Amino acid sequence: MSPTSTSTAASTSSRGLAIFTGLVLGQIGTTITLLPHLLSGGLMPLQNLWIREILPEDMPFSMLPLSQYALLELVGILAVAATITGCLAHFVMPARRRSVTLGAWLGVALGLLISIGQSFWEIAKGLGIGAGSSSTAQLYFWGLLAGLVLFAALAALVTMVFASGTPTWSALMWALVAVPATSWILSWTSPSGPFSGPFLMPLIESFTGPLPDPFSGDSTFLNYVYRFLPAIIVGLALAWYGWKPLGRLAIWVVDLALLFFIPVLATATQSAAGMRVLNGNVRDMLDYGSEVFRAQMRLDNPQLWVVGTALLIAVGVGIVRRSRTRSL
Repeated sequence: MSPTSTSTAASTSSRGLAIFTGLVLGQIGTTITLLPHLLSGGLMPLQNLWIREILPEDMPFSMLPLSQYALLELVGILAVAATITGCLAHFVMPARRRSVTLGAWLGVALGLLISIGQSFWEIAKGLGIGAGSSSTAQLYFWGLLAGLVLFAALAALVTMVFASGTPTWSALMWALVAVPATSWILSWTSPSGPFSGPFLMPLIESFTGPLPDPFSGDSTFLNYVYRFLPAIIVGLALAWYGWKPLGRLAIWVVDLALLFFIPVLATATQSAAGMRVLNGNVRDMLDYGSEVFRAQMRLDNPQLWVVGTALLIAVGVGIVRRSRTRSL
């Protein structure tokens, strides 16, 4: 075998290993992001449109907690899978970053495809999709499926951006994932989460004895975490991104705008989707969601404090970072 052939074979083998590594990272990221739901028992939340009466404990196993009342948490699962995978892939085999990125994209896409497919197969059976289900059930099923597929595609894009490490796009993606990722983090301590449910805490307390519960569902601490953790994430991302050249300030404006509008849109969407009295009437849902959105567009919206906090963190940490860089 000639030296050229040997070199080509080695290069192909190295590329294949990089793609496989990225694929494994994608599976790891997807598995981690499913843990809050799986450690809580993995049962599908109770559905309003189930074709037969059923108790919560008799609901089928579902890899995703599909529910119109958990839309932001579902988006958070997709966002965290992409973020974890992309960040891990960025630091693994940097000489083969493009191949690792491709593998990571495939890994996340495969993991989310399996999760979405299994979950919607179960909910389709329960709602009677294809077997004479109501129009409301059809709207709920297909609307939820379309939304998750759309956000899964966005998650695949986030994976590629974080894996490649492009500064401008990475700064934008941190603003996109900050709020959903916070929702995922808090799902660990939600009333149905692992630290509040009947599975993980009893196991821990079997070794430690009874533990206090500082993270109850109505905890003021958790409310502050939910509101201000996205500000910390976005602020640190902007501090890392910097403001020179001055054209980068445009990304600052976009990120801070996303930090304001994503929670506002999430609240409006969740309110419209979770309003049972609307009974799946799309026009009424759009009207109600628009009303909720407009009601939040005011100068005393607390979300403006969040934006201000992110700006202060970005400027403060950015100044410290630049001063330390100059002193080195």
